[in-house]
Amino acid sequence: MLPKTIEQLDQIREECRKLVNRRSSVSAIAAAVPIPGIDVTVDAALVKDLLNEINQKFGLSKEQVDQLDAKTKELIIVLATSLGNELIGRTIGKKLVLSLVKKAATRMAAKQTSKFIPLIGIGVSAGISFATMKYLGNKHIDDCYKLVKQYIEQEASSTILS
Repeated sequence: MLPKTIEQLDQIREECRKLVNRRSSVSAIAAAVPIPGIDVTVDAALVKDLLNEINQKFGLSKEQVDQLDAKTKELIIVLATSLGNELIGRTIGKKLVLSLVKKAATRMAAKQTSKFIPLIGIGVSAGISFATMKYLGNKHIDDCYKLVKQYIEQEASSTILS
């Protein structure tokens, strides 16, 4: 269900920011494990689950959007497209996650290379992993927030005009 007020929207954003911080910490811990490839596997799973959970909290999961009336659903899709966000109202699967990971490839490459530098490399790798996860999560929160805020404002202005 889509939030009805800006206050509800602000509360959801705050909950999601805490969620991103927790998941980013898990990502950093996984990056510190000196087993090659474990961090990438963990990051892919974390990103997928994180983005799906953010969509769910904002009322923007595929299932939630599919249950909206045709007019609202169309408006949500148009707003998502205008934000350039291909994650809202869709099932986020492996293919989409891999696309996101490719966009963060430079950071990931730096993270993997830094593991070969003992101790310092592990810290750098964990920091990059934390920052990448936090960036991806917070960007998605910002996009969801903007979309729902625009929706709430449009609903309010159409109610006033009626």
